Amino acid sequence: MSSENGSGGIVAVLQNLLGGILGAAGGDREKKRLLKDIRKELKRTGKFYKTSGNMAQPQMARFFYDLYKAVGPVYALFSPYINSDLLKFSFIQMGIREEDRPLDERLTEASLRERAKTTDLKTLREEVKGDLVRLFSIFDGNKIKLINALYNYFLAFMDFAGYDYYFFLKKFDSTLPEGDFVYSPRFESINGEYVLEDLKDFLTVLEPIDPKVNWGVIFDILKNYREMELMPASTWKKLMRSCEEVRNTRVFKLIIMHLSEDPYYKITRFGHSEEIVETYLDKKKREVEQVLNVLLRERKVSQIEAQVKAVFGTTAVHRTQNYTAKANINFSKKGVDGFLHVDGINYLKAFYLDTYKSKVRNLIDILLIEGKWSTNLTSQQFSEIYHLLLDYADQVVAFDNDLAEDGNGGIRLKRYFRMANTQDRGSQNNLNTVVGEINAEALTLIKKSSEGFISLGKMLKQLIEDYKAPNHQVIINWKELDARTDNHIEGLMTEVYKLLYHFVQLIQYSLKG
Repeated sequence: MSSENGSGGIVAVLQNLLGGILGAAGGDREKKRLLKDIRKELKRTGKFYKTSGNMAQPQMARFFYDLYKAVGPVYALFSPYINSDLLKFSFIQMGIREEDRPLDERLTEASLRERAKTTDLKTLREEVKGDLVRLFSIFDGNKIKLINALYNYFLAFMDFAGYDYYFFLKKFDSTLPEGDFVYSPRFESINGEYVLEDLKDFLTVLEPIDPKVNWGVIFDILKNYREMELMPASTWKKLMRSCEEVRNTRVFKLIIMHLSEDPYYKITRFGHSEEIVETYLDKKKREVEQVLNVLLRERKVSQIEAQVKAVFGTTAVHRTQNYTAKANINFSKKGVDGFLHVDGINYLKAFYLDTYKSKVRNLIDILLIEGKWSTNLTSQQFSEIYHLLLDYADQVVAFDNDLAEDGNGGIRLKRYFRMANTQDRGSQNNLNTVVGEINAEALTLIKKSSEGFISLGKMLKQLIEDYKAPNHQVIINWKELDARTDNHIEGLMTEVYKLLYHFVQLIQYSLKG
């Protein structure tokens, strides 16, 4: 390195060092000048604070005590309801015209349930869709902005009212009782350092309290919500004038600057940005959809129970032993859906065992054995359907039995169940595949049986019509069959036909989602 370059580098370092020192000194001088100006300003408006000794004055405590008396009781009334949906709705209702208010009532659960008594669910869903569209259209952008703003000002007020005035005032009068406004406080001067942080906190909650806001509307909403007067409007206006004076003179900010020797102190700002209208509309839409889904499920359960009662005479029907809902508890632990058609198979097995192989079989035996059919083809078709369903009955029983622990299906299922691990996607997929095959077999048995029952029902209906016809075309010895059954053959056919009809309805309901 040349001597010229070396000397130039040293000069640059010295210049930077001197500049830093001079700059720091200049900044320090500026800070001292500002603090001096702050002291002068505080002396000029010194009712709250004396710079000599840094003493906070009783007038400061009196200012906070007036706020405490006015807003403390309001905070006590409303602090439990800050997050109340009912209170939020009180603000929202302010933006709903009187003639539009029944819309919200129409969309409550109680109203929807009442409407569902006289309206089918498909029609009700369309009506509700229209109600929601009208409800959403009530709130345009400006109205949403206004309602949200008023609610957020309410939250700002609650921050202001919830400030710990008592903790602050206790420093000026150690005997001050909390919440007792009959007591006459005896405030004394104290070292300002004791309230420095308290003043900072107060300015944070004071900052959002804008006197230009229509506080009257907010207090009217709160008054209607609690059905009581909160505070006279004149009291709030007086407090606002006092707070505005404090804000305009910056007296508390100046005190903070003086006590902390920080002329650059800035008030911490924060605000609320709740969007209660959007939240209300979204929640209303979700709640309505949830109620409609519950109504749909309840309607389905009611329909199923009615059909079960019509077929079996009771709603307590339990015939399957292995393909059951109880087995699904273990499948859920493995992250597998499990058996999907447990109700259908249960009802199918019960119908085959309790009804088809008794009441239905007795009737069909009479018709096929004792009846004289006009053509062999018709009787053959009837017989084929009957025996096909007997075969399905055996398959359903075998299907359930095969899933027992010692059955082939049960052994295979147990093997894949042991191997399945929620952390191992492959083993889960293998178990899912096996269970899927079982579910597919169950669904096939249900559908084939339903088709068979429908065909058998159609043929029985044809026979009932033939019985009533003056000229019999299918069976020509109805009188003999009547004698064979004590004149009840028509009644027996009608009874079995109704059983088949109700059972097919039951299976269809159970297969719906």
